[in-house]
Amino acid sequence: MCRWQRSLTWIALASLAPTGCVSVESRRCELMSPHPANITSAVFIADGAGNYQLLSKALRNLVQQEGKPIDVVTHEWSHGKHRILADYLHHAHARDQGKKLAERVREYRALYPDRDVHLIGHSAGAVVVVAALEELEPGVVDRAVLLAPALSAEYDVQPALASVKQGVHVFCSPYDYVILGFATAMLGTPDHRWTAMAGRMGFREPRQHPKLFQRLWRPVDVTLGNNGGHFGAYQPEYLRTHVLPLFEPSAAFQSLTR
Repeated sequence: MCRWQRSLTWIALASLAPTGCVSVESRRCELMSPHPANITSAVFIADGAGNYQLLSKALRNLVQQEGKPIDVVTHEWSHGKHRILADYLHHAHARDQGKKLAERVREYRALYPDRDVHLIGHSAGAVVVVAALEELEPGVVDRAVLLAPALSAEYDVQPALASVKQGVHVFCSPYDYVILGFATAMLGTPDHRWTAMAGRMGFREPRQHPKLFQRLWRPVDVTLGNNGGHFGAYQPEYLRTHVLPLFEPSAAFQSLTR
């Protein structure tokens, strides 16, 4: 890719980057569970590129508001604040961070064997989550959630599916034009393909796997704050309705649109 193309892409991605990131000190405070004695499950989060941690903040705030006994743990995998392009392009780094996340999950399981463990990743953070799942032994993770995953639609998710007890839930939108449309056209996918993103249309194969649940954006989702864009899936009401229930200990399989 020419230098000017990279520059244009960086400018576009940077201009669309969300704001309102959390300071280091406040993040430490937020990692403390509101009900440590009653924790029933843990959710490990890999945020999107640029280390803005808005998914972490949104989910942690929601858990606190609802008083849920869920331990929310952010896995900081980014190259650093605002380094969107580096996070997006360096697939090997994301996969290496996935291995580190897998090790953290094993350690957590050893400490708290009775708790459910879930993973959630947004955009490029989904690359980290999938890499972690591929490293983990079967049954270590209960559920994984991928929001607007920045992986190619042809990516083979079967190894990741093998490590989860319940399922992998994918939330995608064909209207994610700019981040998962423009960026892919200019840079390719983080897994080095020049094709459609799973975050726009879901994973093409295996469509009928019993542990793979894929939900396309629907017009009714606007009422929950999700406009179909790249950041819609972690808006508070959408998280409350479609994502948070997946982390409940008694959560049953949801028949999401494949």
